[in-house]
Amino acid sequence: MPGGQAFGLRFHTDSPDPTNDDMQVMLLLAGGKQVKLALPPAWYLPVALTGNADNRCDSIVATPAGEGQVLLWLATDDRPNFPQLTLALVDLRSGHLLAKRTTLGAIKISDENAHLVIRHHDTGYEVRVVRDVLTNTNDDTAYNYTEDWLQVSVGAQSIDTHWR
Repeated sequence: MPGGQAFGLRFHTDSPDPTNDDMQVMLLLAGGKQVKLALPPAWYLPVALTGNADNRCDSIVATPAGEGQVLLWLATDDRPNFPQLTLALVDLRSGHLLAKRTTLGAIKISDENAHLVIRHHDTGYEVRVVRDVLTNTNDDTAYNYTEDWLQVSVGAQSIDTHWR
């Protein structure tokens, strides 16, 4: 819990089928307060983590991002392609979405789950996502999806990314 702030997330769809890509993300705060985050409707998928990032959630990745803030690492379905990475910076004191970055790169799937590889260091994070897709290779497999390290740094109200 960043800055001692307890929180949870709820992914909600009004339709009976999440494949309608209409899930909304609700932030659950202490005292029962619920805040709908201004993230695009999508089919949000569970995310597993490999790396040294300090994860504060079970079914997604949420890392501390300053006093009372958390950076959410979300995966949205992009079928028939791999899921896409979305980042959301949230202030847990106010419940406000401070910044978001969508469709940053495809996340390869491991055991049918979106799986992020994240390295944390003094100046931010590095995450492995697909940077390039080879075409005309006569091979329709994951080998065509070339990953690279995407640098992620968080400001007071911003998320900055660039390729390493």
